[in-house]
Amino acid sequence: MSTPHRSCLPESRPAAPPLAPTRANLNYSLGLPGGSYCLGMARTVVRRLLVEHGLDGLAELGALAASELLGNAYTFTPRA
Repeated sequence: MSTPHRSCLPESRPAAPPLAPTRANLNYSLGLPGGSYCLGMARTVVRRLLVEHGLDGLAELGALAASELLGNAYTFTPRA
């Protein structure tokens, strides 16, 4: 008698439909450690959040805006 093959990976779930963007669910806060290396992390988070809310067309623009804002903040923040 053979046992059925079982995987140690979780079963994949069907993709959830995107969340409709509203003021209540588009309010996010992201804490990043100080450093220029955080720009890529911020771009990825912004891109994924916009895609998750069905705003795929704004994902690249949002990632660019976040990168520019954080890059300027890093550049012009005085260091001790």
